Amino acid sequence: MSQNTGEGLGAPLAVPLFRRLWLGNMVSNFGWLIQSVAAAWLMTELVGTADWVALVQTALLLPILLLALPAGVLADVGDRRRVCMLGQSIMVLAALLLGLCTLLDVTGPGLLLAFTFLLGAGSAFANSPFQTIVREAVPVPAMAAAVTLNAISFNIARTVGPALGGLLVASIGAEAAFLTNAFCYLPLLLVLALWRRPPVRTPIRGRMLRAFGDGLRFARESEKIRAVLLYCAVFSLCASSIQGLLPLIARDRLGGDAVTFGLLLGAFGIGAMGGAFLVHPARRRFGSGVVVTWLGLQLVLGTLLIAYSADLLVLAIALALSGAAWLGSFSTFNIAVQRASATGLEARQLAIYQTITFGSMAAGSWLWGELAHLFDVGVALTASALVLLAGSFWAWRLIRILKDG
Repeated sequence: MSQNTGEGLGAPLAVPLFRRLWLGNMVSNFGWLIQSVAAAWLMTELVGTADWVALVQTALLLPILLLALPAGVLADVGDRRRVCMLGQSIMVLAALLLGLCTLLDVTGPGLLLAFTFLLGAGSAFANSPFQTIVREAVPVPAMAAAVTLNAISFNIARTVGPALGGLLVASIGAEAAFLTNAFCYLPLLLVLALWRRPPVRTPIRGRMLRAFGDGLRFARESEKIRAVLLYCAVFSLCASSIQGLLPLIARDRLGGDAVTFGLLLGAFGIGAMGGAFLVHPARRRFGSGVVVTWLGLQLVLGTLLIAYSADLLVLAIALALSGAAWLGSFSTFNIAVQRASATGLEARQLAIYQTITFGSMAAGSWLWGELAHLFDVGVALTASALVLLAGSFWAWRLIRILKDG
């Protein structure tokens, strides 16, 4: 049992820079979630089959697989603030162009996937640098709390953002959601632009290929990072099934519209936000390995309930359980990777983690979408739950490896 004390969840918010970054990131998250609902629902209207609907999530996550590690290298050997700003700017441009194309009624399935891919590319350049910026902004003892607070900020947005996105789509149209997303990226972009980051001398400099190799070599040689990444790959592959197929559950099983889809995602976010307040102290008391093992089994249960229930209340409870498992697991993976990283390699290790995470989710979205298209949504969700159940046995290794919590 871990005896780490760490810092309380409120400690990072006492740091002015972190507080501004946290609020700006929350607004950015609102836009991301509004966009996600609108894109997924627009695809159900344009095509409507499971394989095409699931491809929206694949298009969003695939560029993170391809670009996260180069972005992490740039963040470690260059100015991570500027790399993060580049990513935010790409997302502003992609959301704005998609909104205008949809307003002009020229958006088809291919164009929707192309702009969604561009949004994912922007996210790839923004995410890992932002995580390491957060590490700079708070004292080391407060790092775990800061990571958890960032996850909470995403899930505060997740509780309201999807419902707002659904209302915008239902009342005005998908173009309103896409344009709203473009404006939501601006506050964080402004915070980063106004931050005068002091010069930081990193101990590892050199050519991009050398820096790239240094990051991969460290991850390969670190037992802790290897173990986390392996289980994270299985967890991410299976966790992607719920969000990839949820629009079809809202439309076909509940007979709902974009608002219904948004409310279901809101239930997922409420569970995630509530779970964060329990996961942080549980991680400090029992250790990260015990927590992620339990949360994996919790996600299995939630996925199986979602696979076969047509009752709105049961679905909401199952989504809340799944949301808590989702946030708790990914925040724990993030913290474990950061703690195991060597100084000067942080962004690269986080980028490798994000490459594994989002690459597995992109593959999972495609895989479960194809299974749902060939059979049905229930079969695809059941398959993902069984794979995760088998993978959860590997998580027992993490109890020993992540014994420091």
